[in-house]
Amino acid sequence: WSSWYAAPHGSQVTDAFVRASAQALISSGLAAKGYSRVNVDEGWLQGRSANGTIFEDRTKFPAGMKALGDWVTAQPVAAGSAQKLVYGLYSCRGTCQCGTGEYHGPGSNGYEAADTQWMIDAGARWLKIDSCAWPCLQKTSLSAPGYLGLLRILHRVCVSAD
Repeated sequence: WSSWYAAPHGSQVTDAFVRASAQALISSGLAAKGYSRVNVDEGWLQGRSANGTIFEDRTKFPAGMKALGDWVTAQPVAAGSAQKLVYGLYSCRGTCQCGTGEYHGPGSNGYEAADTQWMIDAGARWLKIDSCAWPCLQKTSLSAPGYLGLLRILHRVCVSAD
């Protein structure tokens, strides 16, 4: 499940929307059939601090992304199952995210290692790394294999690169 395809305008995602969607995956039986990845796509990231650290939108995610990640990964795919949902987060290879009329956020270019570690610390075990913001990609040299290398070093299991 990806919030991009479910949330209004793609990037208008909230903590409550993600939780309700995860519960729907479970209650419908889809999670038990393998639809167990919950990806919070564009719209969760508010900005980057003066020291370069990313931070989430606390209006849309009042408890923060780690609290949401902890909650998602505690949910069994079915009653009594030991298998849990998998939590994922989104970033973009460029200097900005794709953006919609409702949202614009920074990309990970130049901050790949720090952003990846931040997302893993927030509980993500799956990262969607996008390439859609062409104007923000023209001056970058970042590649999806760079993210794969970071995740191998950090001993994580999965990456999705568009």
